[in-house]
Amino acid sequence: MPLKIADNLFDRCDTFHKLATELPKITRTSQISINHSGMRDESMEKVRQQRERNEKMRPIVVTVFPDGLVALNDGRHRLSVAKERGDLYITAQIIYYDNDLDIVHEELHDLLIDN
Repeated sequence: MPLKIADNLFDRCDTFHKLATELPKITRTSQISINHSGMRDESMEKVRQQRERNEKMRPIVVTVFPDGLVALNDGRHRLSVAKERGDLYITAQIIYYDNDLDIVHEELHDLLIDN
């Protein structure tokens, strides 16, 4: 029985390794589909004030779907203010989903702001 569990674990690790090497690498904001509609001025001003006070900002959240869609899931105000300020990078949590919408991989790193 322990051999079966070990084999199963090996198979899952091998599958994850194949998945991780095939996942698209998200390195810049121009790779992300961003919906700017409905952004309120009050929310923008709040984020501007937080930045002026040097408050720590949460990472933006980017979701990557198996069909190739890369979307900004959370943080459009933070990203917009970072662009206004001329920031070169923004910290992002990248979440990769499979066809069943299960998370297969997560990363946290800085994205180049290039759009």
